[in-house]
Amino acid sequence: LGEKNVDPADLYDLVRTIGGDLVEQVLLVDEFYHEKKKKHSQTYRIIYRAMDRTLTKNEINLIHKDIEN
Repeated sequence: LGEKNVDPADLYDLVRTIGGDLVEQVLLVDEFYHEKKKKHSQTYRIIYRAMDRTLTKNEINLIHKDIEN
């Protein structure tokens, strides 16, 4: 993340915009700030689910890659 911390609400909105109805939950699970390097780190858990079918690993990987970008 670098020197600026990401607002979890902004990330939630981004993930839901990209993942749509397949995103069931976005959860901030950990935060860390490195004093010497002046860098923030956040860890999020994203749960994907479709009620009408089984999601494939490839399908989720594509959505997740879009979120990373």
